Amino acid sequence: MFLGFAVAILLVQIINGLPIQKETGNGNDASTQDDPCDGLPCEQWAEVQKKLAFLNALEAKNTDNLLESYSQDVHTTGPVDEDNEGPDILYTPEQIDEELDDVIRGMGSGQGHRQKRKVINGDTYRWEMPIRYMIDSGFQSRHKNLIRGAIKHWESNTCVTFKEENVNTETADFKHLLFKSKSTGCASYVGKVNLGSLAQPVYLATSCFGKFGIPVHEIGHALGLYHEHQRPARDGHITIREDNIHSYWLSNYKQKPESRVADFGIPFDFNSVMHYGGRIGSINGDYTIETEDKLFQGNLGQRVGVSFLDAMAINLAYCQGECRPSQLRQSCQHGGYQDPKNCDSCRCPSGLKGRYCEQVAPPVGLLNCGDYIEMQKRR
Repeated sequence: MFLGFAVAILLVQIINGLPIQKETGNGNDASTQDDPCDGLPCEQWAEVQKKLAFLNALEAKNTDNLLESYSQDVHTTGPVDEDNEGPDILYTPEQIDEELDDVIRGMGSGQGHRQKRKVINGDTYRWEMPIRYMIDSGFQSRHKNLIRGAIKHWESNTCVTFKEENVNTETADFKHLLFKSKSTGCASYVGKVNLGSLAQPVYLATSCFGKFGIPVHEIGHALGLYHEHQRPARDGHITIREDNIHSYWLSNYKQKPESRVADFGIPFDFNSVMHYGGRIGSINGDYTIETEDKLFQGNLGQRVGVSFLDAMAINLAYCQGECRPSQLRQSCQHGGYQDPKNCDSCRCPSGLKGRYCEQVAPPVGLLNCGDYIEMQKRR
């Protein structure tokens, strides 16, 4: 109780603006080389970094050095995973204050970590269609085409639409995503956010193009998706091994309260493109995430493309007004749902087909035996 009270006082002092000394970094600091303040005014960015360091210290239960973690110099570099993705969620000042407020409330109630779901909650975080975007000139042509391919992948699986603009981002008078080249790491804000400017960056280093699903993952964040492994639905499916996670990564594993996000009743998804791999952020090479059913361990962290449930979450977040239920002559079966782009039919999970997902689809691209599909009759 005393610890929670002391931490709460310290957090209030931080949120009320303790003086911050921003370090400009050195030649090896990728953020200062490319975009030192992640699209924010640099004074606000520095405050966010201090609070994020404090939050990670709390997640690491490093309570002996909480004040030190806030007062130390700002550093933006840290370990990255094998695909050089790095901790990839960026925070606005409002969002990091919400994170710290959640910690205070959790300590006061004794509940600790609370629930985090699938998509960030609130219409203010939703984009208007089409989502306008620009691609920075610093990318190679093939990387620009990969970005466009990732965008088309989201368009083909959901009702969201994008429009590429070719004007100067500094003179643009409309809100837009700006895909920016970076020397290391991949990162995005979650949902549409207010940065004090009309450009919202999505950062992609050259290494982020090693797998098609990495830019797909970052666009998923920009659309409003959180990480799959941070949802309350993970309980009983995966275990987070915090002792194996570098403190720099802990905020990307933290659960958030359900008031921040929308769930839509979507079940946990081992195959989500928004799920980390099993050893991401490890300090010792051991698992940071373990599946309760070991058969699913290899599913984690796929970067092939969006899963059925990833697309479903975005369709439910953005497209619920596109169709009327009466346009379907019968209900969708076996976990399918009304297709927002074709209202008289259903979108079906992999392995099923038919207007209402009533038929088993033939296997596609299977090279080995052993694949199976489990079907249950809905009661």
